[in-house]
Amino acid sequence: MKVTAPPRNAFSVFATTLPWLIFVSLGGEQLAQMIKSSRDIILRTNRWPEAVQFYETALGFKVISLTDTTVGFDTGALVLYVEKGAEHGPVFDFLTADVQVAKERLVAAGCSIVEENPTVPRCYLKDPFGLVFNLGTKDSGV
Repeated sequence: MKVTAPPRNAFSVFATTLPWLIFVSLGGEQLAQMIKSSRDIILRTNRWPEAVQFYETALGFKVISLTDTTVGFDTGALVLYVEKGAEHGPVFDFLTADVQVAKERLVAAGCSIVEENPTVPRCYLKDPFGLVFNLGTKDSGV
């Protein structure tokens, strides 16, 4: 059996290029909407005091930010934010210049809205493959 590489097409080039680009059609023009990951991962839990103690003592992560509802830990390559609230699993953080345009395009591509707050320019989306991520701007973080 002979194994050959798949032909190079727009998808194979796109899939290996970071940061990812989403092309949005506005009035016949193509607008490249760049989405980049941040270093942040968000974990929400009802067991917030226990989680904070675990990450600070058992893993030894340094607290770098603290509010009444969120603690940020420096883990080295990533920043882990532990929030008080209903659990929904770990959430990656993706940044874009225009949340509304990117959200509309991602929903049209098969993502579903998990959580949205109209007072904050961000939302949680779930892609068709199960990945939940926050879509926000550099100024809309936790």
